[in-house]
Amino acid sequence: MQNPFTTTFSKIPDYTYIPTSQTEDIIDSLKTELFAYSYEKIWEELTEADREMARLLTDKEEYKRSEITALMDKPGNYSVYRDRLLRCGIINARQAYISLALPFFNDYIKEYCSL
Repeated sequence: MQNPFTTTFSKIPDYTYIPTSQTEDIIDSLKTELFAYSYEKIWEELTEADREMARLLTDKEEYKRSEITALMDKPGNYSVYRDRLLRCGIINARQAYISLALPFFNDYIKEYCSL
């Protein structure tokens, strides 16, 4: 009879080292796919005002509300744009701070969507 208090662990496989240059190549390939098949579609479906707000979020990891409203053409509409981008899952928000939520979305905006 087997002891119910003993646990058999399976051996964890050994992982081989992947050189940094190869990792960067893989990430670049994945970003290309992400940009072409996801972010392009997301960007096309945003209104111009939503796009403008997203463009304002590309230089830092996180922004205070006051920083964004100072840069906006119509700061009174901040909440409207923020709420729409939150519903779409494009930004994260926490107590007067917002940031882009999608990985590499700031790179996509800088590379393909700047004015």
